[in-house]
Amino acid sequence: MALPSRTLLPAALLLLLLCILGIATVASDPGKNSNCCTQVSRAKPKLPIIAYRRQEMALPCVEAVIFTTQEGKLLCSNPELKWVKDKVNELDKKTLPQ
Repeated sequence: MALPSRTLLPAALLLLLLCILGIATVASDPGKNSNCCTQVSRAKPKLPIIAYRRQEMALPCVEAVIFTTQEGKLLCSNPELKWVKDKVNELDKKTLPQ
């Protein structure tokens, strides 16, 4: 039994819209999955950094230090770089009781 074309057209348009929204969501921020960094940057950020957290490798996520800037932006950084290690040490010293 065939469905009337009046039923198929709205269903096809809805499916197309859902596909477009899914692609736009995935493509909106390359390098960042909704939960993790999938690539890291070597660049030193110009924005003030106020916090960090470490991310272990678990594909598709890569090993990273995720810095939080004063403006709330998250930056995925290479944990092997000297400036990253220095910044982590500096932030650790600020949070330890004196």
